[in-house]
Amino acid sequence: MTVAGLPPRITSPGVLELTHKPFEQVHVERREEQPGEVVCGELEDSERAGIRTLPAETLSAIFSNLLNDSYESNRLKYQYHSTFNPHRDLIVASHICHQWRHVALNTSSLWKHVSIAYNHYSHVEAFLLRSKISRLSVHVSIVNSLGNWFNPHPQLMVALNFVTANWHRITSLSLYLQEDVNDYAWIAKNWLRRFNPGREGSSNLRKLRIHGYVEEFDAEEIFFSSPKLPQLVIAKGLTELSLNKVRLDYSLIPHGLYDLIRSSPNVEILRLCVSYDDDDDEPEFEHPERISLLHLRQLFLTFRPHSVINHLLIDMDFSPDTNCEFTYDSMSTVGALHSLPLDISSSLRAFEMSVSMDKFRLRTTRSVGDVTPSKVNITVVPDLPYYEFSKRDMIVLLQSHASMPWIHPANLGIDLSKFGGSTPNAQEWLQLATHLPVLESLEIRITKSPWHEEEQQALLVLLEAFAIECEEPLCPRFRQLVIPVTAGDQLSERLSGVLTRCNQQREKLDLPSIAIAWEENLTKKADDLYGYNEF
Repeated sequence: MTVAGLPPRITSPGVLELTHKPFEQVHVERREEQPGEVVCGELEDSERAGIRTLPAETLSAIFSNLLNDSYESNRLKYQYHSTFNPHRDLIVASHICHQWRHVALNTSSLWKHVSIAYNHYSHVEAFLLRSKISRLSVHVSIVNSLGNWFNPHPQLMVALNFVTANWHRITSLSLYLQEDVNDYAWIAKNWLRRFNPGREGSSNLRKLRIHGYVEEFDAEEIFFSSPKLPQLVIAKGLTELSLNKVRLDYSLIPHGLYDLIRSSPNVEILRLCVSYDDDDDEPEFEHPERISLLHLRQLFLTFRPHSVINHLLIDMDFSPDTNCEFTYDSMSTVGALHSLPLDISSSLRAFEMSVSMDKFRLRTTRSVGDVTPSKVNITVVPDLPYYEFSKRDMIVLLQSHASMPWIHPANLGIDLSKFGGSTPNAQEWLQLATHLPVLESLEIRITKSPWHEEEQQALLVLLEAFAIECEEPLCPRFRQLVIPVTAGDQLSERLSGVLTRCNQQREKLDLPSIAIAWEENLTKKADDLYGYNEF
């Protein structure tokens, strides 16, 4: 909610501006030498009256816009700025004047978001007291980001103890844990062992998120540097459960994990990005009583080894309108797609495919009867061989994908720069095109610059394939070829001639012409296609 359509804003540390017609501006600054004292700048009498006459409901709405409690959106600030305080804006606003402070301290909902991050612990007790009996959303980051590996701040455990004393009020708990190498990890494990949300009767906890702290979403980092959870607490009645970038003890697969999922039959969001220690020994799945998750809306599964994903999919019952994200690590793309349970793959229809040497991305819709279609995204991080895939290998790879009846994408993206070796000839491209009957757009990505001769030649030969005379129409819906704008100067003249011959052949078959679209941020767009948690 805003005043006169304009929200308040903090323009610099300790300075808040509030625009409110018919008054012009309130400017407040904090004296640096006296951090607890706030003074008002020179104000007209009408401006002072305007501040005092703002109703408490309006002030509360303004203050709620100052909350900045999302760890994910502030991750870099937490990591590199030890003075970053996500609660600063709200605290500054509560010191503007007596009326503002009175309203802020008596609005318990403003203080129900408690973030514990590096070097910011002193506010925790005050926030818990001011929140009164409100349900709590707690973010705990037990992460050392400044290299002080073995000397955790002494107030960290004090702050955690305050949170422990308020278990019964916590409805949302997010834990961000350091990898298993230092005293911070010991504190995290010791605190988790005390975590028992149901020890005082029924638990109010509805959202539980445990995140391993890694710099980037890279398979090796996730599965070998992620923090290890030695045990799983059975938190009953969750609507959201997220175990993201963590390792589980081998003994917890599958029974401990299954018990955790089964304890929350009404879960709506389930995210499991998990590995376990013994990759050489597959756990035994007995396929016990199926897990019914009929309220599930979003499902994210990433496991190492990848076989756990398919066992879970076999053992879980969830609605066809559930949006899903499946990531297979260290597996061939064809093997991953063939391993999907038949009741899922038979209801999928691909609309976009994106291919590079080190990642395969497929976007599909799932339609079952009259149920609203859902989105199912599949990512495969292949187990790369010792040799580099060639561009001809890429053609064979795409042909094997396209031979599956449900993989006929309308949009195909290929990162040619990720493939080495010789360039496919026109007949090889032609053979691939016969497997793409509904293709409408082909996006060529070159993530290295400048373009090398082999990439330029591959693109030209690709277009030549569409100029070959064929008895049957080739890609009858194909209308657009997307190319990075960085290639324009080098290829525009050569492409023009090839495209003319191609379109002349398509005109004879009464097919639409192919147009070239030059894209600027194609590399960034390619990265976006491999994004996560998009639902």
